Amino acid sequence: MSNNMIKLSVAAAVAVAGLSTTSSASKLEDAIKNTELSGFVRYRFTDGSSDNPAKDKNETNEYKTVFNVKSKVNDMVTANVKVAGADSTTDASGDADPVQTNVKHANFIFDTGAVKITAGKQGLVSPFGDSADQQGTGIVAVAPLGAINLHGAWYTNSDGKAFGDRIDGKNITALGVSGKASIVDFSLWAAQLSESTPESNATDGIGATGINLNVKAAITPMVTVELNHAQMAYSGDNVPDDFTQQQSRVVGIISAGPIKAKIGVVKTGDEGGDATFGDSDAQANFQLDEISAHKTIDSTIFYFAASMNVGPVVVGAEHLTTDDIDGTTNDEKDALETRVSVKYPMSKNFTVSAFMSQSEVNDNNDTTEDTWTKSRIEMKYTF
Repeated sequence: MSNNMIKLSVAAAVAVAGLSTTSSASKLEDAIKNTELSGFVRYRFTDGSSDNPAKDKNETNEYKTVFNVKSKVNDMVTANVKVAGADSTTDASGDADPVQTNVKHANFIFDTGAVKITAGKQGLVSPFGDSADQQGTGIVAVAPLGAINLHGAWYTNSDGKAFGDRIDGKNITALGVSGKASIVDFSLWAAQLSESTPESNATDGIGATGINLNVKAAITPMVTVELNHAQMAYSGDNVPDDFTQQQSRVVGIISAGPIKAKIGVVKTGDEGGDATFGDSDAQANFQLDEISAHKTIDSTIFYFAASMNVGPVVVGAEHLTTDDIDGTTNDEKDALETRVSVKYPMSKNFTVSAFMSQSEVNDNNDTTEDTWTKSRIEMKYTF
């Protein structure tokens, strides 16, 4: 082969490679233009001590990272992927490297204009589950109709649980309506967790049906009142007739300049207050830090909170009391919890916060059985 032929071949190869690279770069550039990346990186250091050795969790380091990618496929379809990693180490485990990373979302979003449909792995919708922590695989649809939205969801499987984790999440069906009428924001949801078939026959065939009503009204520009009622009715051969756990709360929110205050009362049912699909962070539940309404039975919880801006820092204080904490009617134990906190948004996307809390449980003779003190510092970067 002549030198001229060799040179010509090399030139042609370079030209083809250049065209290929330019084409790939163009496609990548288009993909980036149609892609949204969001998420956060969070670190927590928690130090706690208790009179009860079983609750001692000194020097816990918690790490969590979340990356969510949405990419426009075409004018109707968007692909959505969410990956999250979370783990913790304690003074007993040493400097272990967190390795828990999971795909939380892997779905496609179809927007027809009249209805938005999400199909695939995604967070649980409805007030009974915390969509950030609980997932399932199924179809969720939202249809706006004027001032209201209709919601529908069907999951072929999920990690939702109920009845003290005795129901293992299977199929979930949920229907909801939400909207605004004058000064009132409202939502009404109904959801069903299908009867489970675990290996143990002792809990075979238990199902749950939940109802949640939330109404929030801005009475004045300074005063808002919120009412929430949640209940979970259980069915099955191994469940007593009419066995329903429920909790109701009324909260008043007052805003006066830099000061905000909340006053609330929560009442749980005779059968208990667990009206969620197994996550205490769900909207259907009320909790502070150690004390959570879903653990109580036939209990009344009084709650007060206040916060104010001191320059760029938000300073807050919360206090609650309850007349029953251990979930039994035979030996009622009243409890209280107090928490003070500070939150400093150092920049638009970076926040440093901290809190200190103390809870106390007393038996029916007003004798202190257990005290729990916890402090935490948290740093969180969102993008």
